Amino acid sequence: MTVETTPWPVPAPADPSLDDARFGDVLASAIDLLRTLPRGRHDADAARELVREWAGRGGDASATLVIDAPPGQSEVGYDLLVEDPEGGTVALSLQTDDGVPWSVDHATHWAAGYVLTIDDDHHLSVPDVLLAVRTAGRHQPALLTQLIDHRLVQIELARTEQEPLSVAEVQAAADGYRRRLGLLSAEATRAWLDQVGLTPSSFEAHLARLAFAARFRRRLAERLGPAHLAAHPEDFPLVHAAWVWCARAETAQQLAAGEPDQLLATASDLAGSGVQLERAELNGSVESLPVAMREALPDLRTGVVAGPLPVNGRYLVGAILDRRPMPPGPELDAAAGRAAVQEWLRQRRATADIQWHWL
Repeated sequence: MTVETTPWPVPAPADPSLDDARFGDVLASAIDLLRTLPRGRHDADAARELVREWAGRGGDASATLVIDAPPGQSEVGYDLLVEDPEGGTVALSLQTDDGVPWSVDHATHWAAGYVLTIDDDHHLSVPDVLLAVRTAGRHQPALLTQLIDHRLVQIELARTEQEPLSVAEVQAAADGYRRRLGLLSAEATRAWLDQVGLTPSSFEAHLARLAFAARFRRRLAERLGPAHLAAHPEDFPLVHAAWVWCARAETAQQLAAGEPDQLLATASDLAGSGVQLERAELNGSVESLPVAMREALPDLRTGVVAGPLPVNGRYLVGAILDRRPMPPGPELDAAAGRAAVQEWLRQRRATADIQWHWL
């Protein structure tokens, strides 16, 4: 919880006494003030200025503005602490959401700033987790982009009324999610839920969000894909790529010095001596390549062996062996649809006001 306090003594009148009726007027005015304060996370300066103006109009009490900026939320909360002339302080809280003042809400949630606790008294805080995510993002930029894209899709879903999900949509989301996590049995799924602390109802709600997002992406791809393909037909080739992991730098240098059409034969001859060959024919551009290869070999292009580059104690070389137009059909339509969705997300990221908190 982040709390900022700024005191403003309200000028005292010539008569310092303040009867109940006049103090009631001050409190009523303070309530009206709270209702006018902007709630945006970056509106604190404007809120302080409004309180200064209010204090400058005169009064018979001293006031302190308290600003609460909960982590991960776009809106802040305000309290106005007004000194009671008969002793003590009156705290005015105006919440427009659930009616619970932030001071009470946070007081009942001791772990509001933690992600996990180990052995009762060892905590992992929200800032620490976000810093780890941000650090990992330097090596895997897609991680931060995925977080942004996830939220952008949720924003679009919230803007329009969604028709109910079908049983097939929910089942597809559940099957895909479990496969990605390797949860191939009911027992494994239940054990995973216990491990992460998810109840079955929370898991169902999560699957529903995934199903709504999958439907949104599918329909967006169907709507934007044809026009994207017509505008960028060259972006959808069949790409035959190969990459080789080598245990020794000398071997990697030997492979990198050869021609792309020799890469497969040379790597096959060296198999079993710390050389691992991988290859794939991809429907789409090099963006479809495995992330590790795409990030390690950013200059990958047809006719050139890229590398060697050291990656986690090994050395990587690779090449695009062949590139030809993708024939018309469902695979081409699907590739164009995926690219259109990514372009839509790229444009949304470019125009959105994205702010990372805590960091």
